[in-house]
Amino acid sequence: MLVSEDMRMAAITRIGLALSAMVYGALGQPLPNTGQAKGSASLGIAWGFLYGYSGTKAETFMPIVRGMGGGFTKVYLFWNQIEPEKGHFQWEALDAFVNQLNSPEEGLVSLFSTSTWAVEKPGTMLPPSPAKNPDDYYRFVRAVVAHAKGRVRYWQNDSEPNSPIYWAGTKDQFVQELKLFHKAVKDADPSAIVVAGGYDGLFNPPGTRPIPGQEKGLEFFDTVMRDAADAFDVFDLRLYADPYTIPWRVDYIRGRMKAF
Repeated sequence: MLVSEDMRMAAITRIGLALSAMVYGALGQPLPNTGQAKGSASLGIAWGFLYGYSGTKAETFMPIVRGMGGGFTKVYLFWNQIEPEKGHFQWEALDAFVNQLNSPEEGLVSLFSTSTWAVEKPGTMLPPSPAKNPDDYYRFVRAVVAHAKGRVRYWQNDSEPNSPIYWAGTKDQFVQELKLFHKAVKDADPSAIVVAGGYDGLFNPPGTRPIPGQEKGLEFFDTVMRDAADAFDVFDLRLYADPYTIPWRVDYIRGRMKAF
């Protein structure tokens, strides 16, 4: 297969520390390496922001990831992309993704709650917002997971919702949608793993200069961990900013999960 430089760069847009090595379960344990995926499950390389949507192609990129030693990947898909009209599903991008996985353990799909017809603040991309009708959201998520049952293990609701760029609702609305997401995923595929929508990890240790707005992000995910502790299996912590504070930030989030 000939791989263009554009494809190669798109495939490595986001290095997946947040996808595997830094995704933690409710008890603060690392995501297990089942040995089923080819490559290293401790290295994840995710596709860029758009996959098979808004003019982008749904490329076959996992051979590139495996060639670089990776064993885990992720794509973002949008409600509007898969169900542009109620009851009318377009599976091309999801099928293109899951069909290139050697194992369900290799892939994570993050579903953005963005729609032109089904949400409180209609749109085609960002920010996602709460569903107008919870039944529509449940039905959508369940249909998507059922379509890919046995082909992809990990499912995530939205991403970095503590930022208004990525969530146009309240933290309480996010909690309610996470609970609905969890029920829909588990009803469709009891073996699937629910990953709570990722925290951008933009906060600093005490005694250092705080990142502007970090208290709001910490409060947002305190609410998620307290009020939706039974609605996710693993917690996604992204680790932007100062790499030297990563160990402290990981330990802090582990401690917060144990506290709730």
